[in-house]
Amino acid sequence: MFAHLAHRNIIGMLLGTTIALLLISFLMALALRSIRYGLLSLLPNLAPAAIGFGLWALWVTTLVLFVGFMCLAQSDFAINGNMGLLTAVIILVAVV
Repeated sequence: MFAHLAHRNIIGMLLGTTIALLLISFLMALALRSIRYGLLSLLPNLAPAAIGFGLWALWVTTLVLFVGFMCLAQSDFAINGNMGLLTAVIILVAVV
């Protein structure tokens, strides 16, 4: 049941975003009286979302990898533990 609701939610959000993007591009092309400028004006509108999603994905991926390798660092087998700790620290330092 919840999977069905989530699926409907995702479809609705994607459809709404697509329709909004098409309407915005149409209105910008109409206001600027040029299809070329209308499409070009979408770049400043799409850039913040793309950057936001990119940064969010970077932080989430980094956090997941860091936590996973820190779990490996808890190993009693020294080679695995040291490798997990070293990799976790390197991933964390690489982002900072």
